[in-house]
Amino acid sequence: MKRWLINFLSRIVNRYDAASFTTSRSYRPLTYGDARVDLTKGTREVLQARSRDFERNSPLYTKLCDIWEQYTVGTGIQLYSASSDAEWNIAADRVWERWKPVADIQSRLGFDNLQGIISRSLFVDGEIFVVLTREGQFPRVQLVEAHRCKTPPQLEKFEGVRVIDGVEIDENGRPIGYWFIAAQGDKFARYDADNVVHIFEPSRPSQYRGTPYITAALNVLHDREDLRALEMKAAKDAADLSTVVYSQSGEPPPGLGLLSQKFGGVSVQTESGSYTENKREYYQSAVGGRVVVAQSTDKIEQHVPARPGADTREYWRLLDADVCAAAGIPISLVFPDSMQGTVYRGALDAAAAFFRCKTALLSTYFRRIRNYVIETSARFDRTIARLPDDWRRVSNGTVRAPNVDIGRNSTAIINELAAGIRT
Repeated sequence: MKRWLINFLSRIVNRYDAASFTTSRSYRPLTYGDARVDLTKGTREVLQARSRDFERNSPLYTKLCDIWEQYTVGTGIQLYSASSDAEWNIAADRVWERWKPVADIQSRLGFDNLQGIISRSLFVDGEIFVVLTREGQFPRVQLVEAHRCKTPPQLEKFEGVRVIDGVEIDENGRPIGYWFIAAQGDKFARYDADNVVHIFEPSRPSQYRGTPYITAALNVLHDREDLRALEMKAAKDAADLSTVVYSQSGEPPPGLGLLSQKFGGVSVQTESGSYTENKREYYQSAVGGRVVVAQSTDKIEQHVPARPGADTREYWRLLDADVCAAAGIPISLVFPDSMQGTVYRGALDAAAAFFRCKTALLSTYFRRIRNYVIETSARFDRTIARLPDDWRRVSNGTVRAPNVDIGRNSTAIINELAAGIRT
């Protein structure tokens, strides 16, 4: 059989349904290329701006940010020297602990406080920059938010070749510098890549900028907030409407406080003659209390609000679950509910493993900051002036996991150690 015929038939027979167009589904425009092409500057800025807006205004998103920060850095990831020189390790740890309270050059925040800001920015923006700088001879750090890293006007003609969204690269595509715009004014400054710690988690090889962790659910979160606003409006309208009167004449009876000549009044006889009194006033004076007067052909109903309904609340739950899934955080951590014990433990164990990975990611970046501080301090501090060959070796502590059965897990680990399964 001819080769061209085989190729033609293979396109008809050996096909993937997901790659075939059909009118039964909505059209979705697609891109297919490098990450730096798919994730343009405009796209990144819109994603980060929307994420920041929800972080300020969405209670659900704020809770997700709090949980993320709590279980990735907690009160601060602790770093310790782990070189082969025990005495030097003690001295280096002392220098590190003295430096931490004065870490930031533009505020009075300590490094443990900065860790919380870094972790939250990583979740909301998908990235943050830490500039390794000095104040005199003392090492300091400066945090730079994502929106301040951008390509300067004089290099826009090289966008996509030498500079990609504020990140300058060499011929191999490796970042060699970062361009930041000043907090006040419009001046740009270039920082060598060796002096910048770009904290982000790329998902593709050619990705130079980060995106919010809930990028896939930003529209879902938007729909959720719209639905809540509409349901709130409907609930307020229903709460404001307490009584509905169906009148045959289409005019309100005087019992509702709106006088109408149609219902006239009631004739009251006195010694001096007779006069006509409004029905509502007459019955109130006769029987007391609040009186509603209507004709026999009128119908009055008391309105009972019934929104949001059970179906709407279940749909909210589905949207909440989608947002939590995009964030990597189980919904049981956000909205604790009654669950079967094994299922609940499994969800929390999966969350603990997830947060452990993110803590390890941040620890890698924090080690680089610590090594910069120790290396710079060694130039004027005699106690650590002699750097061991393996002085960069650092160990870090862990963050409290979201598990519920701490005792049970501890017993399991002890049993594994006794059996030789775990080292």
